[in-house]
Amino acid sequence: MASEAPPFWWEEPDWRALALAPLSAIYALVAGRRMRSAAREKVEAPVLCVGNFTVGGTGKTPVAIALARQARRMQLNPGFLSRGHGGSFAQPRVVDPHH
Repeated sequence: MASEAPPFWWEEPDWRALALAPLSAIYALVAGRRMRSAAREKVEAPVLCVGNFTVGGTGKTPVAIALARQARRMQLNPGFLSRGHGGSFAQPRVVDPHH
């Protein structure tokens, strides 16, 4: 199912966009600080990140599935990590592949 880009993507900004610009700048500063302060880990494997700021219906799962299928066709063994939106575990968990 194809979706159409919303008109505000190409229209000139109106008073609402201009009024919200200061909030956008504050949000960008906070988000940037949060990303820079996140814990980083060096790993020996290539890493692809499939994600964005939206919480649902933006196609992240189908993209991840397509990447996994392509990796398997290339004789690779992909693994997946998930932050688990709303999860209750404080530490990483290994998922049983047969569950």
